[in-house]
Amino acid sequence: MWPWKHKKEDEAFYHFFKNILGFTPRNTRVYQIAFIHRSQSEETMQGHRINNERLEYLGDAVLGAIVAEYLYKKFPSAGEGFLTETRSKIVSRASLGRLAKRIGLHDLIKYNRESQGVFKSMEGDAFEALVGAIYLEKGYKFTRRVIINRVLQLYVDVEELTQTVVNHKGLMIDWAQKHRKRLTFKVLQVIPIDNGARRQYEVELYLSGQPITTAIDYTIKSAEQRASEKAYAIVTQPKAQEENSATTEQPLKEEETKDVATDEAAITDETTVTEKADTTDEATTIDEDIVTAKDTATESPEQVAAPPEDSDNQSE
Repeated sequence: MWPWKHKKEDEAFYHFFKNILGFTPRNTRVYQIAFIHRSQSEETMQGHRINNERLEYLGDAVLGAIVAEYLYKKFPSAGEGFLTETRSKIVSRASLGRLAKRIGLHDLIKYNRESQGVFKSMEGDAFEALVGAIYLEKGYKFTRRVIINRVLQLYVDVEELTQTVVNHKGLMIDWAQKHRKRLTFKVLQVIPIDNGARRQYEVELYLSGQPITTAIDYTIKSAEQRASEKAYAIVTQPKAQEENSATTEQPLKEEETKDVATDEAAITDETTVTEKADTTDEATTIDEDIVTAKDTATESPEQVAAPPEDSDNQSE
């Protein structure tokens, strides 16, 4: 008997286990609970809330052990620090969330779609609960074989994860110091979810007083990390790098404004003087022409040259 009442949900459930994980579960109830998000909790006659949080707790421990052993054998020469950091990257909420979406786990999760909360870690939590459910039904060896052969080796690029940066806030701090920017965070609002049982925080990131981006998570530190990751992607784009490397034109100071005003006034005065000088020169030229005309008019007739005689008259 499959755990859902609708045929399409039964088919999706069967397809997921048979084609993705490679086995058919017998105790379907434990897997049904693994896919119940706390926002869609069921209540028993005794008032107990049934959701996947207990299985999530169990799966977290089992998955950590499986990944630790897998990395220990995969990297025989690696040190403890490298192994610990790589394991943290694989089992982080962000990585597990992406993994759960790749294998199609999201479609099987039951959650309150009308809730105002943002369930950022819902898929990752469900994946850990699934690991816990497999462990309860099949045991550790079977669970390890499924996770390594059907999940890690097929859907997780461990080599790429080793190059992934986790502390984006540290990257933003270094970037801000290098570009002489002031990095600050501000909590915009606290969002109550699950009837006030839990809270989410919306944080905004600023660079020198300018808002860059916002992020929401269940803790302020996590929200700051998410905002830093988004901001770092923005400021390291080629266009943003050109703008930051170029010299930014700054507003003029009061003294500089006065100097510019004085220079403009001086230029205006010079233009006025030039115009006056040009006008005076024109007037002087006109006066000289008038004087010359008068002098010519007062000359005697003898001083004025007579026009040449017609050649025809000279021949006569």
